[in-house]
Amino acid sequence: MKAHTPLWMTIVIVVLCLPLFATPSLIGMLPAGTDDTVKTLVTGYPIYVAASGILAWIVYPSRRGLAWILLILMALSHVAIYLLAKNPAGM
Repeated sequence: MKAHTPLWMTIVIVVLCLPLFATPSLIGMLPAGTDDTVKTLVTGYPIYVAASGILAWIVYPSRRGLAWILLILMALSHVAIYLLAKNPAGM
């Protein structure tokens, strides 16, 4: 029988994916005249978060280390994308 991702790990993944719903406010934080590269990164951010969450959930039963790496990178990307949206001129 194939192993499944435990409930506690599913909850961790869902909690780490919650900032996905803040994307409209991140886009709203961008000042007028923001570089297209910054706009593309902020707009593509939800795709990355969703893909990382799904992949972490899929690989957890067989490759737990990889799932944790994906989640840590996701958490760091939350901070990075917020700072980028807050201060796009610093890029």
